[in-house]
This record gives sequence, C-alpha cells and structure tokens, in this order.
Amino acid sequence: PQRARSLRLAEPTAVREVRGRGMRGGVRGRPAVVGARTLVAEQLPAADGALVAKDRGNGGLRAFVAIDGAHAGIITFADHPRADAREALAALREGPVRRVVLLSGDDAATVHETATALGIAEAHGDLPPAAATTPSGGATATCCPTGRSRRCDSSSRRATGS
Repeated sequence: PQRARSLRLAEPTAVREVRGRGMRGGVRGRPAVVGARTLVAEQLPAADGALVAKDRGNGGLRAFVAIDGAHAGIITFADHPRADAREALAALREGPVRRVVLLSGDDAATVHETATALGIAEAHGDLPPAAATTPSGGATATCCPTGRSRRCDSSSRRATGS
C-alpha cells in the first residue's frame, strides 16, 4: 500500500496540447512533456533512453513524463472497458454492423488486451491521431446502440448524430 504524501505542485506554464499524444509546457521555467513515449522522445530526445529502460515494455495505459530533458516518471492508469461495452457491441452486430475494429493511439498490447476482453477480433494500437479516427476503407456505418442513430461520415471521418 502506498502512503499519502503532501506534495507541493508547481503551476505549469505555456501548456500546449499535442493532439492525441500529450502536452508540453514548462514547470519552474524548465521544459516539460507529458504523454506518449514517442512524443517525449521527439520533444526531449535526451530523456528517451531512460524512459525505454524504465518502461521495459509494460502494458497498460501510461503517460511518460520528462522535465528539462530528463526522465521524471511514468504515470500508469487503470483503463477498463465500460460495463455495458460488450452489450453495446452485441447490439451493433445484430444490426447492420458486420465488422468491428478497435483503432487507438494507446499502446498496442493494451489495445489488443481490451479487444480480446470485448470480443473484437481486429485491433490496432500505437496509431497516430488521424489513423485512430479514420475507418479503414472509408466505410460508412449506421448503428443505434443507445436509441440515437450515429453515422460515421466517410468524407469527414467524424461521428454525427442523425
């Protein structure tokens, strides 16, 4: 069991989101990056070797942290499918949806673990933001898992209510 600690946290400055990958900014005047390991490596290359050594290929949803070009930590999150996810997927398959693919920017091992837990046969992880939101083949699907119809428009690649 971990003990509760009182930590004095510095207010981050100049924080910018790196879409789908994390954030960068400053802490006490030093550059900081929090997010995917690849983002940290791109922004602060000197920290990458330490992050790889600390990570050792562990699965799970993680945010890597580097401050002033040095490894500062790895934040591991518990990420579990929603309790009703299997039921929602079953409802989709009973309708017009014949193929379900899990696309994610998360760690590939975590994505495959989640897909297996949900009965999804095809899963792809470690994807850049554009690939994680673009259906393969530009397919259009209509489904109604919650009583509201949702359409994936192949031209905009965004789900829209209808």
